[in-house]
Amino acid sequence: MKQTVRKFKRQGGFTMIEVISVLVIIAIIGAVAVSRVSSISQSTLKANAERLKAHLRYAQLRALNSTERVWGIDFSGGSYYQLFYSLASDTGASNVHYVTFPGGEGSNIDLSKSNTTITFGGNPLSFDTWGKPYKNLRANFDSPVQQDADRIISLSDSKGNTETITITRNTGYIP
Repeated sequence: MKQTVRKFKRQGGFTMIEVISVLVIIAIIGAVAVSRVSSISQSTLKANAERLKAHLRYAQLRALNSTERVWGIDFSGGSYYQLFYSLASDTGASNVHYVTFPGGEGSNIDLSKSNTTITFGGNPLSFDTWGKPYKNLRANFDSPVQQDADRIISLSDSKGNTETITITRNTGYIP
């Protein structure tokens, strides 16, 4: 009795493991791509918040290095802010002088191009020669109003993302 041994020819195609591996890799790449695209607005908002923190620290540093000037940030617009100083010798409405930010960014930082709005109560934010934050120091050197609580600046974008900046009450610390 003769047994015939059949030789199977390897047929072309992919194994199930290869197909599943490729699908898993495609799913991982797709998840990473979607998360990167959706976080662009959040990254822009975070960058704007960090830039505002740097500008607040800059105003505070200028106030610490000055004996006759008060430095601060004016948030009179909903999507922009300005650096200013006031001289103790100036009186009236002319005591506010707007200054260009370092790096040539201009005196008016406009965040509307990135769809960012600023919410801040108690405008402006001023710092005295000790770096202590005040509410109205630019307008009234004789009877400044100190912060009675931490001050909160909120930045938000059109997608509902929010970044918060806190200015500590007595020290002016900006985390």
